[in-house]
Amino acid sequence: MLVSDHRLFITVVLQCFRSADLLLVEVSARTQRLGITPLFQPRQDIEMKDSAGMVLAIEDAALLCKQWRYNNEKVVLTNGCFDLLHAGHVAYLEQSSRLGDHLIVLVNSDESVKELKGPDRPVNAEFDRASVISALKCVDAAVVFRGPRLIEEITCLAPDIYTKAGDYTLETLHPGELLALQQVNAYIRFLPFLPGYSTTKSIASIGSLESMSYKDGKDGLRFATTLREVRTVIERSHSLDPVVQSTGDILLECLRNGGKLLTCGNGGSAADAMHLAEELVGRYSRNRVALPAISLNSDTTSITCIGNDFGFDFIYSRAVEALGKPGDLLVCFTTSGNSHNVLNAIDAANQRGLKTILLTGKDGGRAKGKATVEVVVPSDNTARIQEVHTMVLHQWLERVDEAYA
Repeated sequence: MLVSDHRLFITVVLQCFRSADLLLVEVSARTQRLGITPLFQPRQDIEMKDSAGMVLAIEDAALLCKQWRYNNEKVVLTNGCFDLLHAGHVAYLEQSSRLGDHLIVLVNSDESVKELKGPDRPVNAEFDRASVISALKCVDAAVVFRGPRLIEEITCLAPDIYTKAGDYTLETLHPGELLALQQVNAYIRFLPFLPGYSTTKSIASIGSLESMSYKDGKDGLRFATTLREVRTVIERSHSLDPVVQSTGDILLECLRNGGKLLTCGNGGSAADAMHLAEELVGRYSRNRVALPAISLNSDTTSITCIGNDFGFDFIYSRAVEALGKPGDLLVCFTTSGNSHNVLNAIDAANQRGLKTILLTGKDGGRAKGKATVEVVVPSDNTARIQEVHTMVLHQWLERVDEAYA
């Protein structure tokens, strides 16, 4: 995305928040008659906006719906996080609005957004998001709901039509929500996305723009930018938790059954292989029994001998043939998954009945599918992959210390 595109995006977001200011003054005559008070107090120092909606409590929104239905006006209901408003959101809400006479939007609370999107979301607080949404001309009112399900809200508002994004189906709707919609005789519509838009993509674009702002003519990228990149990869790596636990189980099983670890890698990955082995033989954070582990890339005489006589591609496979036996475990580090000597080592271990763990990144490379278990870091950046590999092996070592201390 061009820098000008970023500026346009930011300008649009700022305009949305200016619209939110106008929202605060909107208290329509019909809601005054019903005794409804917006959750934000109106400001008296700016002109009132004719078409703005409101941020309401669920009880007040229900009163509005009751009035609209009394007037034979159709109520449309939808929901979402709407963390950073973009054109895709607006198109979706406009489609929803055209299906009836009034549109109410349920906006996920901060807590539910964190649960759905991760610990660093939302970008904007719940009432800020609701304010921006309700400022749209197509939206009559916004309600912050606490979640995790909409069953009570659907029952309370009793919409005529309920809309959901096109990636949902009747099968993927929550059964409780589906039942609530059926009980109020709501018609369900699945609306298509506007291609090319997503909040995640917007956040990534803003991050790229911020990275550009951290450029310095003499010093290059500042440390803060690197930390931001590390944080992003760590957040993506939350999905690795099950495989990190299962590989830790395999490692402990090997040691408890009298087996030993063989480790290998190249360059920075060789350092990771050495680090894992030396912490097992020595200690990580607690005193415990010494445990058998050999880093295959630590023996320079063996490496140079095999490399000279057989070729560099066989420095680890030859060592596995000499030292490995059934019940042992081979742990390989390769950020690309394409290191020939690591590939050959895995093949040799598989042939000799060893279990194998592969720590890699990117798309797993040619090694993908070869090992017993794979830990594939979701990043294309070699440095970031290695940093997560270190965290993984530290997690293993913590478990080893707990088991043997």
